[in-house]
Amino acid sequence: MKFSENRLTLGTWFVFGIICGGAVLSASAQTATTSSRPAVDPQAVKILQSTFARYAGLTSYQYQEKITLTAILGDKTQKQDFSTRIAFQKPNQLLLDRPAMIAACDGKRLIAYYRHPALQQYTDQPAPKVLSSGDMNNTLMGETLDLTLTGLLSKEAYASFVPRFERIEYVGQIDRDGKPYDQLRFVSEHVVETVLIAPETFEVVESLSQPVSVPEGQPRQQLLIRYDDRIVNAPIKADRFTIVVPKSAKKVDRISFTRDESYAGIGKALPKIVLSQLDPKPPAIDPSELLGKITFITFWASSCGPCQVELPELQDLYDTYHAQGFNVIAVDTDEPKDRGQADKFIQQAHITYPVLFDPEMKFAKALKLADSQGQLALPTMVIINHEGKVVEAHHGLSPVMEFEFSQIIESALKSTKSPPTTQGKAQER
Repeated sequence: MKFSENRLTLGTWFVFGIICGGAVLSASAQTATTSSRPAVDPQAVKILQSTFARYAGLTSYQYQEKITLTAILGDKTQKQDFSTRIAFQKPNQLLLDRPAMIAACDGKRLIAYYRHPALQQYTDQPAPKVLSSGDMNNTLMGETLDLTLTGLLSKEAYASFVPRFERIEYVGQIDRDGKPYDQLRFVSEHVVETVLIAPETFEVVESLSQPVSVPEGQPRQQLLIRYDDRIVNAPIKADRFTIVVPKSAKKVDRISFTRDESYAGIGKALPKIVLSQLDPKPPAIDPSELLGKITFITFWASSCGPCQVELPELQDLYDTYHAQGFNVIAVDTDEPKDRGQADKFIQQAHITYPVLFDPEMKFAKALKLADSQGQLALPTMVIINHEGKVVEAHHGLSPVMEFEFSQIIESALKSTKSPPTTQGKAQER
């Protein structure tokens, strides 16, 4: 093997997301959007509108999320428990305290600190006069807020929440510890979430998320969240929203799971090199001839699992931004005997951006990404600006890849008013 795959697997990132980001399955359900209006049961409409009205009318709200992640495979079951504490006070005070991250807005500053040893990063920005769901969405790296936080922070909670799903159903009432609760089911393409709401107070008390289907041989994961210790409209002292970030943490412009800020190639021009193309049109080309206003160059291999996740995600970004000057170049590092497998994956994944072939790692070595033995963590990416210089390097697969990369692309496109001279040379597959 000429590469070493990113040490964090998708399963690791899932659990890490639970620790850092709370309800991953729940968030996945909520990020789905439909091309037409979702089907919503009339009774579900009434309950949701009453619930959002309830949260919108609160001056303060405190609660604890007790989270249980369960993985079931055959007759084996594994569970992991976590908890999150949330406190909110109008108009702009919030505490979101999770095991590996904490976000706090004290009315003056909005800080997000990821205290997990793998990150130790924080952002610090002025607090908005009125804290909104959009502010927290950006602070939490694109995480879609759950029903409770959406209700507390969004002025148009119902209108923003409902379109995330394909359909919303009223299941009926369920008895829990001698008390009745309304049961709603939220269905998206990949996830089904069942929520219990107290009919007297219109507060969410529990949610259970699970995938619609599970590939054969993979565990079925369930995410149970209990909303406990709920305190309504009680004044909260200001120091509850104040956090102290340790000196060892690094202040960054944005939190990133994969950015390599120690990479020595930052600011350097892209080296000149000629590589062959999987689809020879022409048979060989210098990658610098394919640059756009901003270009992602990713190194991958057909046997790299995370790469097979990343390349289709990059295709989605390419489809969205290519007309505005964004480009992607995928550099395949497979040995010649595996070239057919690489080409097969490219066709099956419907990749349309340029794919180059570099079995000897000449390009990666020239960029000082691979060592002299050709060892390279995959996937590895460099980001090239409109001047042809490296501005960032990333290793591995990020759980917030779409959000982070979209931010990078949009910022670059806004700051680059005129297209580069090489833009017209980009090759279409």
